[in-house]
Amino acid sequence: MQIAYISQVGLDVPKKTKREREEEIKSRKESNETLNEEGTAKRRRKQHQPLDVSATITKLEGYMLVDKKFAKASALFCQLMLDRMTVESSEMFMKSLTKVIDEKGDVLSGKKEFQSLIETLDIKREVILSVEDAERNDRSQKLDMWKFLALTHAQLFTDDTYQFNKAAKVIKRRFDEIVSSKESQGVDKTMQRLHAEMMPVLRTLYNNRNKWWATTIVDSVLAVSTHHRLLFNEQDRVEIDKWTKVVQDRRNAPAIARSAGSEARRNIVATSVSKVSEAGAKIPVIASQTKSSVTMLALHCGLTRAALNIQATQLRTFASGNRNRLTWRQKAKIAERKRNPQPPRQQPRHRAHRQNFLVSPPVDDGKKWRVLSAGVLERLPIIQPDLKDWEVDFEVMLHEKSLREDQRLDEDFWFMEPGTKHITPEEAPWPNAEESSDELVGDGFHLAPRETEDDANNNRKSLNRALKGRVFLLVKSVQQDAKYPWFFPFGAKQDVEKMRDAAVRHVNDTVGNDLEVTPVGFGPVGYIKYLHENDPEFDGTKVFFYKSQHLTGDVILNLNKANDYVWVTRNELSEYLDPEIAEYIHKMVPP
Repeated sequence: MQIAYISQVGLDVPKKTKREREEEIKSRKESNETLNEEGTAKRRRKQHQPLDVSATITKLEGYMLVDKKFAKASALFCQLMLDRMTVESSEMFMKSLTKVIDEKGDVLSGKKEFQSLIETLDIKREVILSVEDAERNDRSQKLDMWKFLALTHAQLFTDDTYQFNKAAKVIKRRFDEIVSSKESQGVDKTMQRLHAEMMPVLRTLYNNRNKWWATTIVDSVLAVSTHHRLLFNEQDRVEIDKWTKVVQDRRNAPAIARSAGSEARRNIVATSVSKVSEAGAKIPVIASQTKSSVTMLALHCGLTRAALNIQATQLRTFASGNRNRLTWRQKAKIAERKRNPQPPRQQPRHRAHRQNFLVSPPVDDGKKWRVLSAGVLERLPIIQPDLKDWEVDFEVMLHEKSLREDQRLDEDFWFMEPGTKHITPEEAPWPNAEESSDELVGDGFHLAPRETEDDANNNRKSLNRALKGRVFLLVKSVQQDAKYPWFFPFGAKQDVEKMRDAAVRHVNDTVGNDLEVTPVGFGPVGYIKYLHENDPEFDGTKVFFYKSQHLTGDVILNLNKANDYVWVTRNELSEYLDPEIAEYIHKMVPP
């Protein structure tokens, strides 16, 4: 500005020569280079200086005690722990953290910076616990408490109901753990732990009580603290009592509101009648008195209708609130509904009870029944069943249609020269003039017959028959109480045994353990019953059928249970069973 001013005044400023300007620029460069070299040397000297871990920890500890500097200081402290923590230096780190958390634990609990600090400390858990047993237990308890304050408390600052409930359950378990260890650690130690560990998280829970999805879990945790309120110190106890009163007032608020409303109604009626009585008549207050009766009584006492305006206005104001008036469109719709009412709704159809006609519904007939379980052992089909005539005709029709209409496109169709013709693999000539029967693929291979030798001989003790369908095991029982000679393996169940397990056990006892079976389902597939003629103990017997399937093995008959056995198809059951039983079993088992 001075140069501009001088130039405006009209004075001439002496200009520097070119040589002087070059010398000035050169001197500036030399001075800048000198300063850069000095700064680089200082930085080098600083880098080569060894880091004093103890002094750094003490300095960061002072910064972490200041609320505004805790975030940056804790991040540097985490980096220092990851780089320089050893078994020897772990004691300094633990002392520093213990001092900071003891003084600022209430303020730091639940903060993200404190959470990252404890997570970094947990990474070095093995290094911290590499000390003697007594000190190891002390450090382990401190780490658990700090993790609870940092991680569990941080989970409460969320809108995720699952995460919030999970953290609240951890708090309740921690509370129970502290209370249960009261006798071993003493009352003072318990009071100190409750103040340091539980009060910060309880305050956060109490602040979340207004969230509708968190009300139940918050009340449950606060109820536990109220139950053990005498274990807290006096200051914490006052705070817990205040929380308890707020929760109780909120629960009792609807009842208080109702009682206040009824009290207001009584005051309105009493005020109205008292004003009438002050005009010159003494009118008793009767709760059941109607408006007309009050009016007639007042007129009888010599009052005019004008004296009752206050009472009438108050009663009318109390009886009816502000009602929304209907628009002309709403009135038109109401009138239209009255003129054209909707047709009555069709009555719902009676839902019929669908009964299983194979099994009658349970009815208590007053009889004493003997209950037995029988195992229906089946072998599943081995091969596909024969196709029906219409299925064979349909497959032949599809094959003929494909031969007529399906088109073959060679791979190099678009690159073939004009006039070139491909021959099908069936039309291709053999490379040798004479065919060798040894080189023919599949020569000499024959499919296994669908009808086996046992089918031809009608060997019903073999499983190598009736491969296209299911076969069922029947045994000829030698038991004296057997009503039918040929039947499925059956018997009574033991005291602690299930009916299904009893059926499988009777099958194994009858045909041997070499036959591996697997039960199907837990419920019976059916049952039969028959009455006893001369049996003083039971009126009849009920036999419940449980299905099982054959896996491997063959029958090794137990002659103490049965003296003969057969594998029969569904249609062959009637040759061995009673006609009524065979008809029922024919409906019960699959084809």
